[in-house]
Amino acid sequence: MHTRRAVAAVFALANVGQAARAQSRATVYGIAYDSLRAAALDSAFIMVAGRAGTATTDASGRFRFDSLPPGTYTFVIHHPSLDSIGFSEWLARSSVKRDGDTVAVFVPSFSTLWSAACGTGKPPSDSGLVFGTLRAATTQRPVAGARVSLSWIDVVDSKTGFSQRRIGGDVQSDSHGAYTVCGVPLGTGIRILASTDSATTGILDLPPRTSRVQRRDLLLGATAGRDSALRGAIAGVLRDAGDRPVPGARVSTQGLAEVRSDADGRFLLRRVPVGTRQVDVVSIGTMPVSAMVDVLANDTTMLDLRLSKVAALDTMRVRATTVRQLRLRDIEDRKKQGFAHFMDSSQVERHADVRSAVTDLTSLRCPLAVLNLYVDGSKIGRRAGRKIDSQDVAYELRSLKPDEVGILEWYTRGAPPEFGGGGCTLLVWTKRYLPH
Repeated sequence: MHTRRAVAAVFALANVGQAARAQSRATVYGIAYDSLRAAALDSAFIMVAGRAGTATTDASGRFRFDSLPPGTYTFVIHHPSLDSIGFSEWLARSSVKRDGDTVAVFVPSFSTLWSAACGTGKPPSDSGLVFGTLRAATTQRPVAGARVSLSWIDVVDSKTGFSQRRIGGDVQSDSHGAYTVCGVPLGTGIRILASTDSATTGILDLPPRTSRVQRRDLLLGATAGRDSALRGAIAGVLRDAGDRPVPGARVSTQGLAEVRSDADGRFLLRRVPVGTRQVDVVSIGTMPVSAMVDVLANDTTMLDLRLSKVAALDTMRVRATTVRQLRLRDIEDRKKQGFAHFMDSSQVERHADVRSAVTDLTSLRCPLAVLNLYVDGSKIGRRAGRKIDSQDVAYELRSLKPDEVGILEWYTRGAPPEFGGGGCTLLVWTKRYLPH
């Protein structure tokens, strides 16, 4: 009798053990979904924080894990679509209650990201946000309280015709060096500059994009005249689509003289200020290329760039005077009349930025609030139905690069009629607008 009871007890314990093991081997099914793009996450890499084992989603975003007992877990998602918006991974928590449960892990929607970063309210349909972290190039520590300026060109249809204006805004980095700029338009190039009183990046051009979320981390280096010995170098090689070297290309970065690529397509920019800088490459018969690089003190940043050919047109011989040549002739005529003060490109490039060149030229006789600014003949600073906005003028001057400017033309009075005919008028002519 005692023996039968003992055997029954052993079987009962075995059943309990089998049930416990079955529970520990629970199979969990999951679905991974990208709410930002309204699509399943195909070929996403999924992990469970604190546990061994991984899973990969199929074309429908489905995945599966074995041996997950009931509990709440953090699922870690890796996918190229996350990389494209600046996240190396995304964490999603979900609970498992029983064998065969299905969990859903989501990359949040743009509305969710907008609410978290930009506050309440419905996000605009034609814009997005740019975010990132600012660090010091020398120490890699976060830079708090830095000013981050973003601007872009807009075209305004006014009573006098179409004109361009550069608009944008400034934000400050928080105590962790993080910043977010909301309301950045899609499909247009963005110019960005981060600075403090003693450090800055170069002026950087972000290409047009379709993604509504973009990350841009930046390194700030010492401004001109401060720790100027902290320099680095940028070296690289230029190739075409057929992997052939591109010789004779013009390679430049802000504040330095341009260099040319050699017969092997190689180039070297020396004594580049540390921080995030932009390298621009121009070569006959190819599309211009720009790249952002982080330059560190006493170090060389390497670049490998591909240049694409432009469509070749049939040769045409043109003997007529171009509009650019006529514009330059007009500028020369006004210079002879003696009403204006001028500064050429060599004088502008001696300054750290265009605004300081303007300060030297105008001697601060007119505040920005009353300054009439024209860039390549287009009025800057007027918003529809409003007076001149000094912020628009400041954005434009801050975003122009000294090596982009060909001529500055300043009138304290008697500006040409096509430019208002009054005083406090500054005409900026860029090199791309003037004949080469």
